[in-house]
Amino acid sequence: MSGIFKAYDVRGLYPGELNEAMAEKIGLAFQFVLDGEDRAQGNTVVASRDMREHSPSLEAALIRGLTAGGLDVLDIGLVTTPMNYFAVGHTRAAGGVQTTASHNPAAYNGFKFSRHEARPVSGDHGISLMEEKVATGDLPRAPRPGSVRQGEIFEDYRRHILSFLKRPATPRIARRLKVAVDAANGMSTLYRPILEELGIELVPLYFELDGRFPNHEANPLKEENLRDLEKLVRESGADLGVAFDGDADRAAFVDEQAVPVGSDLMTGLIAGALLEREPGKAVLYDLRSSRAVAE
Repeated sequence: MSGIFKAYDVRGLYPGELNEAMAEKIGLAFQFVLDGEDRAQGNTVVASRDMREHSPSLEAALIRGLTAGGLDVLDIGLVTTPMNYFAVGHTRAAGGVQTTASHNPAAYNGFKFSRHEARPVSGDHGISLMEEKVATGDLPRAPRPGSVRQGEIFEDYRRHILSFLKRPATPRIARRLKVAVDAANGMSTLYRPILEELGIELVPLYFELDGRFPNHEANPLKEENLRDLEKLVRESGADLGVAFDGDADRAAFVDEQAVPVGSDLMTGLIAGALLEREPGKAVLYDLRSSRAVAE
């Protein structure tokens, strides 16, 4: 058990390290992570899952634990991890849990947690506490279990994402950007309608949900997983390429020559563009980034 509780999430091999029995215990332990501030707006936790073959049963077991601990659950089903975070903030929920193993191979699964306003739950803020509660069996059940209701978040999320588009004041005739996108059979497949509304010429690759990842591992930080995207950029003459990971909360980019662009450089480019719109705003970025980001 000790191996599945990581610094920022719970993750392990299914079913040897993480299974339905453990998922229910983790759901029960989550009640200890949420404090009074989290529950000020209510007692609801947003639950959702990715496309892995064991995610439906693990999410169902997690929900059994959450409700047994007295928490109400808004189940938004099959969504990306960013959509789960958005739902937590948008619905003013007490917290959220996404069933996913992110960029890990198909044999893995896990959970990502957040508190009110989609604040991340990490080792110092709850992962270690849940590990302790599960290990000691200190998992009380509420006298009255919570409820479960189904919900849908895609349309609200779509409107939120499209609100970032900077549209020209007057229409102009210009060549559309051709963008190759590798969904890696992961959750970014759900983004296709949003991508098509961006006004780009989309060149899609592996936009079929398949938790077995039949084409390549859904980890764009490994350069070998960019090979198919690089080939597509060259063959299609795309202006750039984007590769998503399994739960669509990270992406890697290649340029028009199919050369990978460092994530720190992409952070600097995107942050710079946003700062032009809103001068003086703060930019939060990974401390491990190069000095080029600050420059």
